This record gives sequence, structure tokens and C-alpha cells, in this order.
Amino acid sequence: MDEGIKQMLMDWAAEFNDPVYFLEDPISFPRHFAERGAALQDVEIAAVFASHLAWGRRSMIVRDCTRLFDEMEWRPFDYVKAGSYRNDDTSLHRTVKWSEIAGICLKLACLDDVVVLQFALYVCRISVIRRRYLVNATAIKHLLHTEGINKQ
Repeated sequence: MDEGIKQMLMDWAAEFNDPVYFLEDPISFPRHFAERGAALQDVEIAAVFASHLAWGRRSMIVRDCTRLFDEMEWRPFDYVKAGSYRNDDTSLHRTVKWSEIAGICLKLACLDDVVVLQFALYVCRISVIRRRYLVNATAIKHLLHTEGINKQ
């Protein structure tokens, strides 16, 4: 492997493996609930919604997750179980509307705890796959451009 590429990859690893990087990241929301001693259901539901909104600029994702959890009064499990959701066609995050969030809440409210965990893990896996693809696609594009393979 070319030394320049190797060094660039090592630099990226150092940047993105730093815990400070994750302070302004959607993963901070489930962690926030876990660190404050919230119920596991709150952590799981926070993970579902943070994953669902995790596309686009990180600052927008964090802003819109904060808006969502403000709407839930920072008690996602109670919000889901209460059954009274904001359900309108205004946008919460990019193309995600409040009515879509209400639909997810309705589905979560009908599930038992084991299925909620399985659903949360599924949504998180989809988010990780999507994020890896975006990061890898950007890295590959950068490497191709750096190597002069893709001159656009």
C-alpha cells in the first residue's frame, strides 16, 4: 500500500476513534439515556429514532434528534406507550415527517419488550450499513481522486 494512503487512513482512524468525535453524533442520544440511568426501553427507543434520523450532516441530525426528544419530554418509552403523538406532515428531519415518527411509535407501542429490542437492533444495523457505505464511498472517491484515477 502506498505510504501516503496508509498515512491518510491512519489519520482518519485517529480522528474518528476519538471519543470527542462522538459528542456531536446521533450515538450520543442512546448513551445519554443509558448514562442517566434511564430504563432499557428508553435507551432502545432512543437508538431506534437516532438511527432512523442518522443521515445528513451530523449537526442537523443532532438538532433534529434533540427536537424529537424534546417533543417526547426526554421520556421516549412513556411517549410511545401514551399513544398521543404529534402526527402532522411537517418535516422533522429532511424528508422525515412527524407523521412517520407517529407511525413508528404506533408500531413500537404494539410490540413486547423482546421484539422492541430486536427491532432496535435491526434499525441500528441498517443505520450502520448505510453510514459505512457513505463513509466508504466518500473514502473510495477521495482515494481515486488522490491517485488520479477519477479526474472529475
